[in-house]
Amino acid sequence: MKLHGKEDLEEAVRDDVTVTAHFQETVRAAAPAACNGYEYVPVGLHEIDIMKLLNLDFVYIFDKPTNAANLSKLKASLCQLLQHYPTLAGRIKGDQIELNNQGVTFCVQSSTNSIREMPEDPATGQPYCFIPVPGEQVKGNAPLLTVTVTQFVDGWTLGVVMNHLGADAWTFCMFMRDWSRMFNGDGIDPVVYQLPESVFQTCGSHKQADELANSLGWQRSQFSQQIVSKFLMKTLVPLVLKHDIRLGKRPNRLVLSYTDAQVKQIKAKAEANSKTWVSTNEAVMALVWQLMLDAAGLDSNHRAGLGSSYIVNLRNKIPGISERLAGNVVTTTSMIVDMTKQGNFTEGSSLEDLLHSSMRASLDPKRLQSAIQVHNFRWSNDNPWFISHESKEVGEISFAGVAGCLVWNWQAANPYYDVNFGTGKPLRGIPWNWTQQAVTVVPSASGGLEVHIDKGSRGPVRWVAKLQQAKSHWPRIRTLMAGIAILGAILLHVLLEVSPTIAILWCLVFGCLSFSAEALFHLEVKAAQQHFFDSIFANAHLSLNN
Repeated sequence: MKLHGKEDLEEAVRDDVTVTAHFQETVRAAAPAACNGYEYVPVGLHEIDIMKLLNLDFVYIFDKPTNAANLSKLKASLCQLLQHYPTLAGRIKGDQIELNNQGVTFCVQSSTNSIREMPEDPATGQPYCFIPVPGEQVKGNAPLLTVTVTQFVDGWTLGVVMNHLGADAWTFCMFMRDWSRMFNGDGIDPVVYQLPESVFQTCGSHKQADELANSLGWQRSQFSQQIVSKFLMKTLVPLVLKHDIRLGKRPNRLVLSYTDAQVKQIKAKAEANSKTWVSTNEAVMALVWQLMLDAAGLDSNHRAGLGSSYIVNLRNKIPGISERLAGNVVTTTSMIVDMTKQGNFTEGSSLEDLLHSSMRASLDPKRLQSAIQVHNFRWSNDNPWFISHESKEVGEISFAGVAGCLVWNWQAANPYYDVNFGTGKPLRGIPWNWTQQAVTVVPSASGGLEVHIDKGSRGPVRWVAKLQQAKSHWPRIRTLMAGIAILGAILLHVLLEVSPTIAILWCLVFGCLSFSAEALFHLEVKAAQQHFFDSIFANAHLSLNN
């Protein structure tokens, strides 16, 4: 999808869908007020430089056309709603959000296509169209909320982009549901912004941080890894994110869809394999994990060393965090539990039992509070040390720097589709960025669940076992090859007295050969990754019949 033409009348084309932009304007809160008396709303729990470059994005697809009256009402209700969500009308300033009511972006565009021609995943590898993000996002001073309405001949789409620094998925859903209620003339419950002191508690010293980290099963990485981690977090990671934003790049993903009946079947099978009650969350996770393990060709000895990391919504889990709190109060990598401590497959414990035990331990309020303190200490002190898993390395499996760990983002309970803007409930929706967290589960508009598996480099592609293990050695191999090339050039020049030009040419030829070998290897890895995901897709529904 490429944008071209005049700024006030742009066309975006992807496959057979053409979109013409009509206007873009700024919508501000009708009567902005300071939030609980504060001019700024502090944000915590996360790396500021990274979070402000991430977005929560969603496209709602409606199969009935809207009209000018509905669009006017949509904009007016948004103007009213921003009085209750002043942070979204503000701007990021340092590690805070300034409540300056600079407003949000509201765009309207049209298409001559049918809504049925809307691509299943219109953003994959293409620039933004249905939820465009302004270029200013790269500079850090863009609106924290962007709304795009696209009118098709027989329906319309509502694309919403919300900056991740001041909002998590629960806030996103709460905002959309409140917007729907306000559009239909209903009242909304008070929105809470002031975070409890417990969210900002931190460790008093490095010693205390180490003690808490050890109690959680974490440890410091080596000094060289600390330096690399800090360098990546401060430089390369933001650069990659900014590059992706400019190009509108989205990670490819594999989507598995299950009906309500199939979800019940999955849960029943999981409980039959378990010694205890199993939640739907745990049952679906066990199924997906089993598919990944089988696709990677891992035997039971490897499976015994698995760990799990959960993205946890802290509302009603930490004292003082209300369900109506708007902000980013989720924690991600702080819930790692070593499954080797829970038993293993050879000792008779099922995957469902291991996941159940791991998840219950991960949701313990004391553990969550300790994790928050350690994370706050790291970020507030600009501490480069990186918390890693205590477990020994499990050979061929690794994810996100953690041995044998799968990151799991359960959002099936979030009411994404509980909205109505004059044309009924959405036909379907397209979640976007959330698939960067490895595996994300969201509800389906027609009932049941959708499992989105990230196919990008930050996702479960690391489960491609032997090739991935070999791939991790390439940086050392590359350094060794460079050393050999330079040493060879010196020997050629000194011992054989060849000209400097020939010696330099030797380095270039040797370098080209080594990089060619690496390129061929990466092609092999890519083919293995494709086979990995093809295997998951092929076996996904077959597993229900076994």
